[in-house]
Amino acid sequence: MIIGLRTILAVLALTIMTLALTDVLEVWHVFIIATLTGMVRVADNVARQSLVADIVPRESLLNAYGLTRTTQDSAKIAGSLIGAGLFAQFGLGLAYTGVTVLYGISVVFISAVSIVRRSAPLQRDPVFHTLKSGVSYMRGSPTIKAVMFLAFLVNLTAFPLSNGLMPVVARDLFNTDENGLARLLAAVALGALAGSIAMAALARIARPDRAMLFAVVAWHLFLLLFARFDTSGPAFPVLAAVGFASSISMISMTVLLMTTVQREFRGRVMGVRMLAVYGLPMGLLIGGGLAEVFGIQATLTIYGIVGLALTALAVVAWPQLWQGGEVMGNDTPPGN
Repeated sequence: MIIGLRTILAVLALTIMTLALTDVLEVWHVFIIATLTGMVRVADNVARQSLVADIVPRESLLNAYGLTRTTQDSAKIAGSLIGAGLFAQFGLGLAYTGVTVLYGISVVFISAVSIVRRSAPLQRDPVFHTLKSGVSYMRGSPTIKAVMFLAFLVNLTAFPLSNGLMPVVARDLFNTDENGLARLLAAVALGALAGSIAMAALARIARPDRAMLFAVVAWHLFLLLFARFDTSGPAFPVLAAVGFASSISMISMTVLLMTTVQREFRGRVMGVRMLAVYGLPMGLLIGGGLAEVFGIQATLTIYGIVGLALTALAVVAWPQLWQGGEVMGNDTPPGN
């Protein structure tokens, strides 16, 4: 599945490269390709995270997901800086030549992964039956519902800064160009890399649920702090802290889900977990409108306050997140 998805991503990148090099790329092309790319990347993320849980022992999942996140964050740093440089120097077409080649290389690498076959293959039920059983399983677990809520929340209020609103910050607050924007994004990615390395180096976390909560709260607090700056100098360490908190929270969410959910429900639960990313376009649309009316600093302040308030609401609604109990590994599918 991952090989197929990565091949599609390579073809989409090749399409942008070709259209840009032939000077026929238009805005509607970008919208269509970006939509397809987003759909494929969500499926790719679900498949990769499920694959890690299949090939790595349970006791090593924290280290494995931390290491996986490390490769993603380091690639974001290199991609932001190198991509901006290539785009500024050679244009979009040649920049996407590099993207296409890298997707091709990833297909070769994933082809080398070996999976131990299960002695008893999982029963393949009809799609709608699978969906129904997965939803029923998740509805019976306060832990899963709480994680889904927080995943949607951070996509709605926290991720818009680094995943869409940063160009507005670069333009309106810091009056910088694409290279300055790349440095801002690289600062976030550098902090995220530090967070993922820290998680990979830990032997274990006794309470990933609490680690997730602390990280989500810290993420929104740093967001509020960042909104106070109008010069880029002091903003860089705060952006790194934003990235650090985001990495800790995302890894903790994944570990919590993968150690709670039974094997046959992993794909279904992670698929629903990825639906939480659709809080991001909502956050971007709302944030863009608020930024036009109130300014980007006020927008980030609003998002920080709303995020903290809803995180507190989640703790009240699902006290297991703080008190323990059902959280770790006690979920069983309905009827079992």
